[in-house]
Amino acid sequence: MIKKEFGVTLSELCKASSKSRKEISLESGVSYRFIEELIKGEKQPSIKTLFNLAAALDVTACDLVSPTWEKWCDAGQPEEPEIQENEETL
Repeated sequence: MIKKEFGVTLSELCKASSKSRKEISLESGVSYRFIEELIKGEKQPSIKTLFNLAAALDVTACDLVSPTWEKWCDAGQPEEPEIQENEETL
C-alpha cells in the first residue's frame, strides 16, 4: 500500500509540474526508469531521493509524503513500513 500510494502522489505532482519527467529526472539526479518504478509502486525512495525529487518538483518533501502518511494512518496502518537493515544499523 505504501509504495502504491506514494506512486500516486508522485504521479500527480509530476503531472501538476510544468516540467517533463525527463526534466525532473535530470534536475533530481534520479533516473527516469527509477521515477517510473516509483510511480508504478514497484520501488520506494531513499530520503535523499525523496528530497531530490521534491526539489526538482518545486515542492517540499512533506508534500510528497503527507498524502501517503494520511492514507496509511486512516487505513489503521495495515502494513508495517519496510525496514532495511545493514551493518551500520545493527
